[in-house]
Amino acid sequence: MARRNALRIGAVALWTIVLIGLCLWIGVRRHRTPVSPGPVGPDASPDIRVLLFEKQTASRLTTSGPLTVRSLPDGAQARFAEAAELEVVWFHGRIAVGEHVFSGTVEITPADHQAGLDGASYRGRLSLVPTPHEDGFQVVNVVPLESYLAGVVGAEMPAYWEASALESQAIASRTYAMYHMRRYGPGRAYDVRKTEGYQVYRGVEAETARVWEAVEATRGIVLAAGDASGGEGDDVAVFPAYFCSACGGHTEAAWRVFGIGEIAPLGGVRCPWCRQTSRPGVFEWSAVRLKVEDVWKRLRTHYPSLERLGGLEAIEPMETSRYEDFVRLTKVNLIGRHGQRQWLEAENLRLAVDPTGRTLRSSAFVVRREGEVFVFEQGRGFGHAVGMCQYGALGMARAGKTAAEILAWYYPGSRQVRLY
Repeated sequence: MARRNALRIGAVALWTIVLIGLCLWIGVRRHRTPVSPGPVGPDASPDIRVLLFEKQTASRLTTSGPLTVRSLPDGAQARFAEAAELEVVWFHGRIAVGEHVFSGTVEITPADHQAGLDGASYRGRLSLVPTPHEDGFQVVNVVPLESYLAGVVGAEMPAYWEASALESQAIASRTYAMYHMRRYGPGRAYDVRKTEGYQVYRGVEAETARVWEAVEATRGIVLAAGDASGGEGDDVAVFPAYFCSACGGHTEAAWRVFGIGEIAPLGGVRCPWCRQTSRPGVFEWSAVRLKVEDVWKRLRTHYPSLERLGGLEAIEPMETSRYEDFVRLTKVNLIGRHGQRQWLEAENLRLAVDPTGRTLRSSAFVVRREGEVFVFEQGRGFGHAVGMCQYGALGMARAGKTAAEILAWYYPGSRQVRLY
């Protein structure tokens, strides 16, 4: 009897252990484990070439492990077996890395696929390309596209924003990058720059677990123009999926802002979302007063041909987009000293007068002359207003919209395609 009871107790204990284990297994399966910063699994994405610096004559390279440095023209190479901190110097038409001097383009490949350059850290490898005038070298980061996106999404959008907003940003940024890789990459040593003129890229510094989750959740997905029957792989009609910080209530047609051909998903849509989510000074901004002589000087610097105007008397609207409660300039007439006229796209005017884009925050303003000062008032939005409104995407995400719904709103007529 005692033995039978012992067996019964043992069986109950065994089944209890099995049930506890099963519950734990189910719990683990249902819990979404956060993705650690950094590439997860094999990266099948293509490499993108990011121009980090236009012209350098000296840089400091750091690695946490071994690296190989190789000259592409003649194959000469040097291997460093341990973590290194090296000076990279332009030296009489050649590139010196530490004590080794190389000719032509130099490729730096860290064993752990991560290198530091002048205080910033980047994944992939670095390519040092002599400038066309051979007075220094360009620094190009050759990095898998998905790793690049982790350094973009976290730089372009706060990592604490809702997941569907981050996923929308990842898809828009991937589309934008792929478009530039195909359209412009073949004719030059890089595909995109790291600056706001393209999309901001800060390398490893911008990566977080939430950013990597958004990138991984959308891996390989881009937006394409046209119907669902159109192409696969390299034939997919990707387009430049522009985005801006805040559109001010209505996004703008790309061809009216940039003077490019018509692209159906970039035609402009109403945006009722960014008014509620934009921080102060973004949806609406205070009047800006700039001296006439300063505006004229900056315009001449960017567009020397304007000298023929002999001076700047007025800035007049030429083409505008009028919406329910605001107006956006798309083209302006610059009026010269003797009445001559020269038109300019309003976005080009804005960035010539304020290259930072942080004072004249958009081209949605009214401009008038007051004595020796130009007054830019009734300002609305932040950025060029083409494509996805980021603060609008945040508003839609907070309203429970998915990334697919957000992208369908801001890029109407586009479709999602998984390239890899």
